[in-house]
Order: sequence, then C-alpha cells, then structure tokens
Amino acid sequence: MKPLPVISLCMVGVGLLIFTACSSVPSPSPSPRPVPRDRIARAQIIQSRTTGLHTLTAVLAMAFPGENQQRTFDMIVNYDAAEKMRFTAFKDVGLSARPIFDLLFVGDRYRLEVHEGTEVRTEQGPVSQFLRDHPPFRAFLVIGEAFFLPGFDGFGNPPVFDDGTPSRFITRLKSGAIAQWFTQADSLEITQARIRTHAEQKTVSYTLQYSDYRQIDTYSIPGRVTLTDPQLGLTTRALLKRVEINVPLAPGVFDLSWLPKRWLLASNVGQEAPRCGCRPLLVTRIV
Repeated sequence: MKPLPVISLCMVGVGLLIFTACSSVPSPSPSPRPVPRDRIARAQIIQSRTTGLHTLTAVLAMAFPGENQQRTFDMIVNYDAAEKMRFTAFKDVGLSARPIFDLLFVGDRYRLEVHEGTEVRTEQGPVSQFLRDHPPFRAFLVIGEAFFLPGFDGFGNPPVFDDGTPSRFITRLKSGAIAQWFTQADSLEITQARIRTHAEQKTVSYTLQYSDYRQIDTYSIPGRVTLTDPQLGLTTRALLKRVEINVPLAPGVFDLSWLPKRWLLASNVGQEAPRCGCRPLLVTRIV
C-alpha cells in the first residue's frame, strides 16, 4: 500500500487526542493530596485516575510552527474504549470550515481521508499496516488514551515504579508501546511521558509534557500538552475547547461509510457545521 503524501499541517493532528484546556486567567491544578510512598498504594492511586472512562468527545485547538507564522486548526475527537477512535481536523474559513483530514479506527480497521487543496485522497485497511503506511499519523495509534489519561495502562496492569524512584513508573499502552511517566513525588501529578515503540524495525519515540490539570467530572485532565516527535522534527501544542466524558456519542460516528462531509461545513449550502454536543470551556489562545 502506498502511503499518502501528507503535508506537515496534517501531521500536527498527532496532538489531537491531547485534551487540553485554558482560560483567560489560568486556574491552578486540583489541590494535590499527600500520597504514600508505598509502591502498591501509589500504583493504586495511578490506576484509580485512569480507569472507568468509556467515551469521550471533544473539540481541540491545535497549533504548530509554520514557515513564517504559527499555524492553527481545530479538531473533533470521538473516543470509545471499545477500540474506536475518530479524529477530524478542519480550519474555519469565514462562515464555513475547510476539512483537512479525517482518521477513523474501528477494531482492526482504519480509514484515512486527507484533503489537499481540491484533491481528496482516501485509504483504508488493516490497522496492522497503519504505522508502516502512514508515518505522519502514527502517533494517533501509538499513544492513544495516553494523550488524555496520563499514566494509562492499556492492559489493566498496575504501573511499575522504578527502583529507588517513587516519582517515575512504566506502563504499556494498547498499541504495545512502552510509556515511562515522570511525576511530582508529593502528588503523583504527571508532568512528562516518554513513549517508544517499533515500526519497520526502527524505534519510534515521542515526548509529551503535561500541565495545568483541570477537573472534568471525576477525572483530572491535563490542561496543556506539548507533543514532540523527534523523527519528524515537529512539536505541537493543544488546547481543549469543549469536552464531554462518559456520555452517549453521536449515532453512526464510527461508521466506516459515514463520510465527514456530512457534518463538516464546506462551501455547500445546507450542510451543518461540526458539532460534538460538548461542554464549552473558556478558551483564549495558544501561547
């Protein structure tokens, strides 16, 4: 399968699941509670923060450096813990929205649609080929829930703390990638992750920085996340504009045959603008 030619703007979507929030006056992280130094107790705390999330729908503001100025776009994210994820990126243009890409994972299948000017390219196939065929988009699959649930283990196992380092531990993501997490020792608030996996006999790695945690329902979601991809030499930042957790998702949102043009407003009269039914957050700008 021949990989799609993708401009750097599309790649920035790798930060899309980075569910981040901000306000005009940044609010502090939830008050940290003292945590025990016992490894078993600390592992239980981490697990309690990353389990029980079944669905998530959100709108993100993404930014990355361009040739002469910062480039931005929005992205709708729909997530279901039953191995379903959809990421749709678009750019507001006046009263309409110009689609950029739409990426859907359902079980062991994927579908990718990329818009480049007036040209639309679509490919679909088994997830097992995705990392090889679409390097600019592979972070979607590799990192998965770890974007918005720092400390997540994709197999339900407790985190493994490093010997002699109560502020650092390791988990394994659903993709099979190994995640090393760095926390504040007194609160276990995660500040950074280093994630690595293998694709085409090469090591693929990412660095994520988390900060400005916000309380969303019973979850502490990182308010700001910076993703660095050293292989592509790209750093992206993301802010959460709207979010809902554990609510029913839109009917048909994970249907492989459901084309994004049904809900991405282009130039055609009568089409609806992107919607997710999310709870709005006060958003200023990415700085």
